[in-house]
Amino acid sequence: MRRGMGEVAARRVEYASANSEVAHRRALLEAAERQLADVRATQAVACKCSLIDRIGTPYTGSRPLGPGRLMIAAVGTAGGLLAGLGIVILTMPVPVGGNVSRRPVHGNHEREDDHELAAGNGHSQATEAWKNRFASVP
Repeated sequence: MRRGMGEVAARRVEYASANSEVAHRRALLEAAERQLADVRATQAVACKCSLIDRIGTPYTGSRPLGPGRLMIAAVGTAGGLLAGLGIVILTMPVPVGGNVSRRPVHGNHEREDDHELAAGNGHSQATEAWKNRFASVP
């Protein structure tokens, strides 16, 4: 009987050791399963690469957006007219001095000095002033 009790005691120690090892491994398994669940959740979020998803196919319409041919032609014509008007205004001679304000409003009275030639070179004073209008500009 003592021999039987000794065997039971030896097996009981063996059983307790195996039981504690199983409990330890079960705890390790639960920790690994929790980590695996966290990693899978992180991967699921990471696979969602874009915050913008396609809702449907885009509607393109039958005609392109933007100005049509007629609008482009009208804007080009208006731009050309404005450029031409600007060139005409910039190349138009400017009245020099107060000659315009001194002329009489009514009648054909001409001043004598309007047609005076500057330094005898065949040009009037107004023409010379117009040619030298940028002489003082640095």
